[in-house]
Amino acid sequence: DLRLGVELELQLPTYATAIAMPDPSCICNPRISLQAGHLTLAFFRTEICNYPPLFGTCKLTLTRYYYNTLTFLCEPFMFSGCGGNRNNFKQKHICENTCLLQG
Repeated sequence: DLRLGVELELQLPTYATAIAMPDPSCICNPRISLQAGHLTLAFFRTEICNYPPLFGTCKLTLTRYYYNTLTFLCEPFMFSGCGGNRNNFKQKHICENTCLLQG
């Protein structure tokens, strides 16, 4: 995957609370880790989620899911079975796990 991102590391006292959010335009998958009082937040934009849905070049008609950057949802589309691009998921939950902000 082509990934763009930013990593932020904070040192917090044991009683602190922190909330961190990426820019709202970011299609991100966060990675959060807490070790020895250090909180590391990393948000990565998955480039494949920005690709448009493509029917492909074969003759089948399969229902697949793609991430729609206008609605911010994973939506069904028809796929021919070959060609296309990587914004093409067999199951909706896989699309959501890849492209929706988790948190």
